[in-house]
Amino acid sequence: MPETAVEPALEEAEPEGFRLLLAAELLDVRTVKLAAELFQTVDPANIELEFTISAGYRRTSDGFELKFDVAAPLEKDSEKVADFEIGIVTVYQLDHFEGVNEAAITWFIDRIGIKVVFPFIREALHSVASRLGLPSVTLGLFRSPSAGLVATVRGSSTSTPSN
Repeated sequence: MPETAVEPALEEAEPEGFRLLLAAELLDVRTVKLAAELFQTVDPANIELEFTISAGYRRTSDGFELKFDVAAPLEKDSEKVADFEIGIVTVYQLDHFEGVNEAAITWFIDRIGIKVVFPFIREALHSVASRLGLPSVTLGLFRSPSAGLVATVRGSSTSTPSN
């Protein structure tokens, strides 16, 4: 495995999470849920997409999996236009799980896991909205959860915090 330069602040913030980052290897990204329901067709002006992302994990025989669930209602003038539900699982190989605590997993989900799945979430929302005949949905750049997530729907944008 090639030597990687990592910002020292990462290790200092959560040493166990940092060790997990160095030991884990991404094996797969799977879409496990992709659902949408269209309630009405509308003029694309002033459509708002607010979404939440929740995450969980489970240990496997050779590592762990992270599951990210996205709920994204699309609204116009406080009326629901469509609902999107997305589930994405990332599979990681890890030689041994001993010593990996809850804080390390949480750190990994917040700092690494979400950044791995965000492009898949972006593509899924865009693709499904297009198939429903809705305006283009484009998620902006991922920022830390405290900064909020930005979604743009044909030029109208809204910021919403995530978990």
